[in-house]
Amino acid sequence: MPPPAALRTAVDAAVAAADPRAAVRDILSVEAGRVRLGEHPLSTGGGRLFVIGAGKAAMPMSTATAAVCGSQIAEGVVVGPHAGEAGPIRIHAGSHPVPSVQSVRATEAVQNLCAAATADDHVLCLLSGGASSLLTAPAESLSLADLRRTTEALLAAGLPIEQINTVRRHCSAVKGGRLAAACQPAGVTTLAVSDVVGDDPAAIGSGPTVADPTTFADASAVIEDAGVSVPTAVREHLCAGAAGTRSETPQAVPNSSYNIIAAGETAVEAAAAQLRAAGWPTRVGPTDLTGDVTRVARQLAGMVEEGPLAIVAGGEATVEHDGTGTGGPTQEVALRVAHRLDRGWVAAVDTDGSDGSTDAAGALVPAGPLDAPLREALAAHDVYTPLAARGWHIHTGPTGTNVNDLYLIAVS
Repeated sequence: MPPPAALRTAVDAAVAAADPRAAVRDILSVEAGRVRLGEHPLSTGGGRLFVIGAGKAAMPMSTATAAVCGSQIAEGVVVGPHAGEAGPIRIHAGSHPVPSVQSVRATEAVQNLCAAATADDHVLCLLSGGASSLLTAPAESLSLADLRRTTEALLAAGLPIEQINTVRRHCSAVKGGRLAAACQPAGVTTLAVSDVVGDDPAAIGSGPTVADPTTFADASAVIEDAGVSVPTAVREHLCAGAAGTRSETPQAVPNSSYNIIAAGETAVEAAAAQLRAAGWPTRVGPTDLTGDVTRVARQLAGMVEEGPLAIVAGGEATVEHDGTGTGGPTQEVALRVAHRLDRGWVAAVDTDGSDGSTDAAGALVPAGPLDAPLREALAAHDVYTPLAARGWHIHTGPTGTNVNDLYLIAVS
């Protein structure tokens, strides 16, 4: 199979393997009228089962949960990119990557359901990438406008998601374990599709159902060290928390369990298996590549040896920009790696189907030196239009999942 076709097919295999519907169906079941998580009952009580959650995979996760659990669910409220219903589960629309009034209203509905849970009940939380924006409740001293401006500034600074979510957790009434606390005394079980390199539960969706290992002082340090300009109210809120005059996020969350059901490694292994099946000698690289696009591209190009050879890796690259260009990290990585190679093809995609704020999942680029227009576009972080003109974009449409970025190289 020619390299471009092989890489494109491998992308599709990776996205299919990370399908949240299949992941939910694989772990949930009903036996003798009791919902089970793997081999064990979801809860030992006889109360109601509530479903909450948020993320880009809200609809497919909810659909699969409703299909498996059916009438066992008393009620469900989940926040996703679009509104809808999945049996007894209502999906409210929020916004991403910057929270909106819709996000806040949808989150209020989730909070109301949590407040209704009793000690006899159990809460199942469906979590996936995008939850940090979709599930939004400003801390008492902050406004939605404060959160929007802070989110925009953090994203534009190109900070690692762990640092961004450290700040988000300490500006929120639901993140950093606070949502699980709102469910008490009911038990909470979380099913998560990880969009975070390293799969740290505290970073996935800003950890609404797990203990927070960071503090207000850590959040303040992120702002100060990066020199990010945030609203005065946010700076004062974080400083007050560091001084002990705000309640710290929960350092422990009792009666709560957490299960990662799909992650970046899932997609990488599936892509590698597809390439091997197509006859390509394939090597799996790191699944935790992070940092600026230039650094990630350098690392990927450094893995290339004599062909024929295919390489599959994963991670999440970032771009620091002024917000004027159109493109995204995976589109830039594909171009930057291709520029460093003298033969072969390079593919890079965001597994949710939307790289940056564009309709392209990423790009499939032939190896070789970039021409002057492409070099200028890279310098301006404005690569979308020249990639489209050359027909080098990869379009998957919204995939319903999000397990980081996928990087593939084929050298014949």
